[in-house]
Amino acid sequence: MRSTFRRRSLVVALAAALVVPLVAAPSAQAAVKDGARPASYESSVVARMNSARAKEGLPALLELPALRTDARQWSATRSKRGTSGRLAHQSMTVMKKDTRAAGCTGGYAEIVLWASPMPSTAKVVSTYLGSAAHRRIVLSGRYTHVGSGTVVRGGVTYNTVRFASGCARTATKVAGWATKRTQTVGRTQKDAITVSAVAPRKVYLQKRAGGRWTTVKKYTTSRTGRLVVTIPARSKAGKVLYRVHAPKTATHRAVSSGTKTVTYRR
Repeated sequence: MRSTFRRRSLVVALAAALVVPLVAAPSAQAAVKDGARPASYESSVVARMNSARAKEGLPALLELPALRTDARQWSATRSKRGTSGRLAHQSMTVMKKDTRAAGCTGGYAEIVLWASPMPSTAKVVSTYLGSAAHRRIVLSGRYTHVGSGTVVRGGVTYNTVRFASGCARTATKVAGWATKRTQTVGRTQKDAITVSAVAPRKVYLQKRAGGRWTTVKKYTTSRTGRLVVTIPARSKAGKVLYRVHAPKTATHRAVSSGTKTVTYRR
């Protein structure tokens, strides 16, 4: 069976737009019923894009449900029109309205693709990256959030990816931080924690002293937010209050953990 690929991109910044139609290489068949909106497939597209971004030293894009919904709606609209005629984008007016309704006040962009038979997500992303115009969008440092929407109809896969910036920051969580700890005088202890992140993130270990929090040590998480924090040694017995604090980022709100009471004993 012959495979067909078409893709297109639209970058919106103020009133400017870039539209590039292309033809791509064949791909493998995947079994998905008509009318399906495969969520795992959509997330895999984003994951593969983020993998490509990581290789370029760029932070991961954070999936935003509202952008995914908008992308799905446009893929559904395109699927009803079929593959004849021009591969179209959502209008800039509607796209801007959608983006603002999603809580994003910055720039926005869209890339679209249809393929038959259904390609693997690796092929979808490599196809986008194979075009200079599409690659610039996927690997742009200006966007922080993304939504991938896919609909299958008539054996044809329609994919839309929406990008946005200036979005409302996502709540941050700190996992693995115990609130009580007993520690032997003169020894340190380590806590493995995870802070919500899509890129390496600054985290501060702080101590309560004199009615205020002071930074004891600065850390940087992994791209996935993992971090090992060392609770410092102390020369005498007693109780000390600690917490970890992560300042806000482009995608996440600032957060402070609960207070950890460390009891130093001999």
